[in-house]
Amino acid sequence: MKLSDKQEISKLENSTAYQAGHDMVINQGLNADDVIAIVKTVVASELAIYTQKAEGKAEERLKKFSDDLVDELAKKVSDNLNRFNEPSLQFAVREAALGYVRSGSDVDENNLIDLMIERVKVEEHSTKQKLIDQAIKIVPTLSAESLAMLSLLAYRQLSFNGNKSEYVKWVSSVNNVIDITSKISSLDIEYLQQAGCTTGMTGLRVHKSWEDTCAQSEDLLFRHMPTEDKINAFLDAIGIRYEENVKGFVVDNNAVNSTQLLMVFASSLIDLSTMKVDFNIVSSSAINDLITNNGLDYVQEPLKTLIDSSTPYTKEEIVNFFIGINPNWKKAIDLLNSEQVTSLRLTPVGAYIGSRQLALLSGKDIPIEIFYH
Repeated sequence: MKLSDKQEISKLENSTAYQAGHDMVINQGLNADDVIAIVKTVVASELAIYTQKAEGKAEERLKKFSDDLVDELAKKVSDNLNRFNEPSLQFAVREAALGYVRSGSDVDENNLIDLMIERVKVEEHSTKQKLIDQAIKIVPTLSAESLAMLSLLAYRQLSFNGNKSEYVKWVSSVNNVIDITSKISSLDIEYLQQAGCTTGMTGLRVHKSWEDTCAQSEDLLFRHMPTEDKINAFLDAIGIRYEENVKGFVVDNNAVNSTQLLMVFASSLIDLSTMKVDFNIVSSSAINDLITNNGLDYVQEPLKTLIDSSTPYTKEEIVNFFIGINPNWKKAIDLLNSEQVTSLRLTPVGAYIGSRQLALLSGKDIPIEIFYH
């Protein structure tokens, strides 16, 4: 088989193609077929290095990747197909396609296609674009265990400000990661440093224990409710009372901003299934923001008194909360608390890859900027 530094351009219908040196194709007026042709063209010279038997497998993987990529492009960024005119994006898709051709892993394909979708959306020449290009090169080199560890490291850095039920969904969204925890070895963790995803020095602890982190960031969730008399004193102080005839809470007529007060109270301090006062929102910072934004500053002091009169969970109770969602959390927490892991920091590309993994798992938008606010 004759190898050449240049590649042949073919099957580019209704477009204009140029070639400059190595693996460079520029097209105008692109459609889905053009994008598939570009993907095939930019990797053509690399495919030539395979033996005849391996070449067939490589072509099969390339077709699958191209077809699946175009399907996702059509669903999510169909208006931006002309971005494939840009040489830098063509280099990125070449790297992504080759990553899947080499590995053949469905997980790698899903991750690389996700990164390509994000690459199409991002502003050219931005730091985020550079991160995505780097992530496309790194992701296919990570084992399932290393990727799970990276996801867990990113998860550790995020706090949650919603209500209890949403928090349980957030914890449950990483079940697939937690289930891999027992397979993660020291080598998997150390490899993340070699891959440029983490940095750190064993013995230099930069993170608290998982239990301490949760007790601080989700401080209301991990508390027992105070006694009934403390609750009643709080209700009296803010002008809310329970009425048995309506099986619900009402606001005193003279209460300040009564509509906002009832809204904040119902959304953050009531268990709607039992209609009892409870810390329904998981963090005091979140409820304080609600209070301030709704002109209810007079509620701050009574709320602080109520919180101070409640008993925080013990470390064992916090661990048991997570075990109740997935028994494998015990191993995950032990891993997060290990000396090797508490010394690790995510690099920007590590945080980006981790954020994309969590976004895919949870279905939530998790921008990289949240790690650097």
